[in-house]
Amino acid sequence: MFISFGRIGLAAFTAAAGIALGASAASSAEIAKLRIGNWQGGAFSNDQNGTFSHCAASARYNSGITLVFSISSDRVWSMGFSSSTWNLNRGSSYPVRYWVDDGEVLNGTALAKTDKLAQVFLPANSSLFGAFRYGKVLRVATAEKTLVFRLTDTSELLNALLQCSRDYGNYRAGGGNPFGSGNSGGSTNPFGGGSAPAPSNPFGGGNAPRPAPADKKSGETI
Repeated sequence: MFISFGRIGLAAFTAAAGIALGASAASSAEIAKLRIGNWQGGAFSNDQNGTFSHCAASARYNSGITLVFSISSDRVWSMGFSSSTWNLNRGSSYPVRYWVDDGEVLNGTALAKTDKLAQVFLPANSSLFGAFRYGKVLRVATAEKTLVFRLTDTSELLNALLQCSRDYGNYRAGGGNPFGSGNSGGSTNPFGGGSAPAPSNPFGGGNAPRPAPADKKSGETI
């Protein structure tokens, strides 16, 4: 299993973190729904031309942070992190380190797509894809802290997203709604409440992250 490397546009990714969580996004429309355990999402099209855009799903953790996985029409995959309490510098990039269980620590870049959402593109590596599918815990070291996510149901999830991107690869909307999905304004807090607030900007000011021990926990589990 191999996924080619490339780029996902801003509209596609904000739709993944938005529509999949119940918020609105004017540039994408939901083609089909997907739900696996606590993960919710689906397949999305681009309203501008009606073609398939990406498949994505997200899960909200006890920390209040939402983890998103997305696979685009050209098999680009990425992970994203979102919180209603964050205040990221939109357009900025932040160095991060990430690893699954006791595996290799990889360097990445978190791109602030909005003030609430950061995206990390993942390399085209079948071993890494397998690690995310079969691993138990994902850790992401930022400048301020280490984010910890239990990889519950990701084996089924990532396989489903990959299959979804294949199934809808040739999709084109039929034009039943020439005005697209519209924009209802969304919610001021689409991620709900009832959990401890997340830091205002866990990625810091863009400096190199401090080393993080592999066993550091922050309670971010499903």
